[in-house]
Amino acid sequence: MKNLYFSLLAIVSFSAFSQVSTPNTGVTWNLDSLVAHLPSAFSLDTNFYAQVEDLTVSKNDTLKIEGSHYWIIDSAVRITVEGSFITEGTPNGSLVMESFDTSSTWDGLRFEDSSYVSIKNTIISHSGGLRVLTENFKIDSCQIVRSHAEGTSPSGAINISRGKPFITNCTINLNAQPAIASGANQQVSAYIKNCMIAGNNLENSNRPQINLGPTHPDDSTYILNSSIIGDSNLDKVGAISVSTLLGGYSVNAVIDSNYITNNRYGITMYSATYARISNNQIVDNDAETNPMNGGSGISLYNGSNVRAYQNNISGNLWGITLLGSASINLGDTASGNFNIGQNVFSNNGNGGVTYALYNNTTNTITALNNCWTGDSSATLADAEDVIFHSNDNNTLGEVLFDPIWDCREDVDSTSGLMDYNIQDLDVYPNPSASLINLNSKSNGTLEIHNTSGILMKKILVASGDNRITHHLSPGIYLLTLHSDKQLYRSKLIVR
Repeated sequence: MKNLYFSLLAIVSFSAFSQVSTPNTGVTWNLDSLVAHLPSAFSLDTNFYAQVEDLTVSKNDTLKIEGSHYWIIDSAVRITVEGSFITEGTPNGSLVMESFDTSSTWDGLRFEDSSYVSIKNTIISHSGGLRVLTENFKIDSCQIVRSHAEGTSPSGAINISRGKPFITNCTINLNAQPAIASGANQQVSAYIKNCMIAGNNLENSNRPQINLGPTHPDDSTYILNSSIIGDSNLDKVGAISVSTLLGGYSVNAVIDSNYITNNRYGITMYSATYARISNNQIVDNDAETNPMNGGSGISLYNGSNVRAYQNNISGNLWGITLLGSASINLGDTASGNFNIGQNVFSNNGNGGVTYALYNNTTNTITALNNCWTGDSSATLADAEDVIFHSNDNNTLGEVLFDPIWDCREDVDSTSGLMDYNIQDLDVYPNPSASLINLNSKSNGTLEIHNTSGILMKKILVASGDNRITHHLSPGIYLLTLHSDKQLYRSKLIVR
């Protein structure tokens, strides 16, 4: 694309500080009509549309782009939407919004509070990100990649400000700042589902890949069925934060069925009002090697009414850490407060000491029916060894952990329960289109469930290498391999 950039240099120089607007007459525009009516800003070559001036879509107008197109945008050019912005690419031919020259970036998209936004099957690359001031925002099956830091989006590749934005089936990766962010005094209840979020915050600033502030008092932020994968070279970048440092705000969140790995920490919440953390794989979040600066699978500071169950928390520097006045329910048999527990902790430690749960508060924590070491033969004494509480420091609160759960898996209702050790399943490529490879140490059965728990496929596998064609629809699936009294699990992303 560099040759194109230089061929248009004269035009760019002439109009670098110019801008155009649609006429605010209630008309629906597309790329061809922009070329026809705004020729100073837009042109059409055989293979691409080119934009060299700022564009404002006026309040009564709509810009609707359907089908597969290549739209290149000059450096520092901004698109502001006061009306409606709709893209409908196709799964096999996305709309691409790209910089003229990838050594520079265009300024990004700004959606004003009056706008309506629906973006689908669109790739937005080398931009200043998306600043979302509207409550009416949906983005689905898109890729946001290589956003820079100085553009329309002040603190994230997608910066959300109001309402309940929907971010689904998207890949958000390799951006200078966090993938998704909101402000400390902006009440936003985001809905994030089936997304691949990887290697963001390349600035390596002290912010997570999903960095959200307070929520609406009567609604929750949802982070579901997504992968949040870090880069071990980015030792300041966590995975998820839903927090407020300001009084008078609510923090409500449901964080369920995510795969969270290789970050500075997994999940952190400050001053939670309500949270459910369930069915997540929170593993190997140890990019920060200093345990005083990070490494928790889950870290809570202040707040209460947090419930966690059926999470796999392993390979982090700490399992769960509780600070300030934080409290969490990790398993409870009390009537009206029942929590199944069944969180599995294994190999969370630093300095040669294992810490499944570190209760650095004065609160009594109920944590019944959990697997504390990943070993089905663990005893109460083994659990005590990995829990830090009043028995270790009498100024701290007690953790109630009896009875423990022995990591058993009900694999056959006719034969009863069998003891299984839980290990990671190595499967590749991941994400996958229709074919996966896995290596099994013995003959076994592979089960593939969707995120609703419905069994999609059941496949016999042999010892050694297996190539499996699955023909699954795009989404996130849980793979479970039962093999020789071993239980192997992994998330599979299908694109």
